Amino acid sequence: MSKITATNSTTNPQNSPPIIPSSEFDTLKSILEVYRTIFDTHCITQRLPVITRIEQSPSFTKSKEPMVYVIHQGPRQATGDACFPRTLATHEPDLARAKDLQDAYLKLNSCDFALESMIESINSKLQGFGAKAEWLLVHARAKFLLKYSENDTTPWHSVFGITSANGAQFIADFTIEQFGHSRHSWFLTQSDYLDKYTENGERKVAPVEHQADNQQDEVELECLLEVTLLCDELDWSALEGLGREAKVSMVAGWALDAFQRDEELEELDIEAIQTDEETDLVMFFDDLQISDNEANNEESHNEIDQ
Repeated sequence: MSKITATNSTTNPQNSPPIIPSSEFDTLKSILEVYRTIFDTHCITQRLPVITRIEQSPSFTKSKEPMVYVIHQGPRQATGDACFPRTLATHEPDLARAKDLQDAYLKLNSCDFALESMIESINSKLQGFGAKAEWLLVHARAKFLLKYSENDTTPWHSVFGITSANGAQFIADFTIEQFGHSRHSWFLTQSDYLDKYTENGERKVAPVEHQADNQQDEVELECLLEVTLLCDELDWSALEGLGREAKVSMVAGWALDAFQRDEELEELDIEAIQTDEETDLVMFFDDLQISDNEANNEESHNEIDQ
């Protein structure tokens, strides 16, 4: 997500063709899934601060408002599910939601990265099908929100706007999980996406100054260049004739080779990338039994030790 000041949005024009051939939908989704696999691999191999605590915001009172979780991070960094140690103290009583929180954290505030690193390569590929991609901004509708502090504002959310050769419009949202939504909803018709996953059904093309306003540190820039280079050098001929699972598996393997950033990644389970099952990433929360009191006691002991 990008933190920019809200400007006037353009309401989605209802000019999409009433019937979208399933072959067109499937073809575009198949192409974009290659890029999404690369992005997912980046997300589970990037080093992030390990979460020490997740707590529900005390200001959450309205049932119609999305749940807000405030995350607390420690100095140590890790990759993938290792960002969520077994000793994680959480105030969330429904541990079934922990998997959703885990997925959300790995993609938190990464939407601009996805667009910046991939849109040129995606456009180059889509041109061969008479289609194009645009950088769109929307106000995302969230099931829950992850924030670093209770006072963080909810910014614009970046997505790929895809227009087919016959004018049909779609949305590809590579980071939809950060708002608590199912990863299965990452590619939809534009009308369905705007109706289900945005606040007011609005979207707008990202202004040039927004697309050029992203600032990365040295590590982020290196990751962006890695992703961009892999996208630009994809061997599409090697993917021809493969079924979906075989194609995703091959692309995931390429990405893992390209993103080998430390020895920990050698043991990364490739099945975490190549399937859409709920068990994609190993949950470390199954045996989490730390109560609020125990968590508070643990924090107190840590303060005494320090």
